[in-house]
Amino acid sequence: MILRGTLGRIAGQVREAGVRRTAVTLVGRTLAARNLPDNHLCSPGRERDVCRPERPGETAWPLMAAGPSPVRRRKKGSGVRGLRE
Repeated sequence: MILRGTLGRIAGQVREAGVRRTAVTLVGRTLAARNLPDNHLCSPGRERDVCRPERPGETAWPLMAAGPSPVRRRKKGSGVRGLRE
């Protein structure tokens, strides 16, 4: 879903669209940009085999073997201004 608007109106659009989870907000001419070079993550020259496990059953990162991180609740009122918690 893409919502376009001014900073003064975007909170209302988010509320009307029913967005209740994490959202990415781009400000400026980002969505209209053309012919931008790829960023490092999308670059064909980036080495992608660095984090792969060496043997079947191993994890790429030791912390991944410990399981997911505990969920932290955010403080009331720390969301997008104008949206109910």
